[in-house]
Amino acid sequence: MWYTPDELLMRNRLESLRVRTYSLLRPGDRRRIWVATVSPGYDDSNVASRTRHTVVPRDGARLYDLMWSTVLEPAADWVIITTWNEWFEHTAIEPGEKDGTLMLDRTRFWTAEFKRRTSEVEPRDPRDPR
Repeated sequence: MWYTPDELLMRNRLESLRVRTYSLLRPGDRRRIWVATVSPGYDDSNVASRTRHTVVPRDGARLYDLMWSTVLEPAADWVIITTWNEWFEHTAIEPGEKDGTLMLDRTRFWTAEFKRRTSEVEPRDPRDPR
């Protein structure tokens, strides 16, 4: 299963809202952080032990860029990358023969953007009336 860009953005917005407002259900509870994940693609076709396979094409770096943009808009607290070097599932961002440093360069760009945005926005407790 894969999502359109709009569906992916909506899923991230809803997840961000769900995580950040969960503390409102329990008086005195602290706000949860939203840890979003990004991936350059996925393809488990070469994993022989799986009977059903999932393929989400990288399309160069377009998928990776899309995933990063959809976690920055709803202001993720943290972002984790799946993965550095899982070549067998085609989720690696480690430099390689095919793409060179493309994914590492895109990671550098997006992490700088993430840092810029998070330094501009001070996280606030949703119970704070300000």
